[in-house]
Amino acid sequence: MRDGDGWVVNGQKIWTTLAGDADWIFMLVRTRKTGKKQEGISFLLVPMDTAGVTVRPILNLDMQDEFSEVFFDDVRVPLENLVGEVDQGWTMAKALLGFERIFLGSPRQAGNALAGLRRLAAHVGHNNDPVFRDRYAQLLLDLCDHEALYETAADQLRRGEQLGPEVSLLKLNQSELFQKSPT
Repeated sequence: MRDGDGWVVNGQKIWTTLAGDADWIFMLVRTRKTGKKQEGISFLLVPMDTAGVTVRPILNLDMQDEFSEVFFDDVRVPLENLVGEVDQGWTMAKALLGFERIFLGSPRQAGNALAGLRRLAAHVGHNNDPVFRDRYAQLLLDLCDHEALYETAADQLRRGEQLGPEVSLLKLNQSELFQKSPT
């Protein structure tokens, strides 16, 4: 909510990656209640040491706190911390998600896993096993398909084009390929 020379934010965000280590957080906040929901969201940047910001770690099975829940209690945010236009934050969020999908969809992680699988197979003497070779060849072909999809999206960015929703396939594809390549 706008209040004089700033915004006052109340709410919470869960599954915030590395919030305990962050200096800043971006928030998508509701700044208008009428019209389409996506048009009433604004994009704010907030220092994590701002009064009213509380980080509560979420421990995973490894007892690591990679994720956190972040609470905002009457957090005052200066007007100049608005990124872009008021009520146009959803457009910026979609662009950020596209870049995140490109980053997380990189074939490098799956490629490294496949290289590790190859080394492990050599170490235990399975490189000449026909079942292993067939499965490994299929994984390599899947990786080549993924690399082509990745390059298509990267070329769009190089040309300055907007990424469409299909960029989400990169992260999904990459995750599935990585899971198929245990090391």
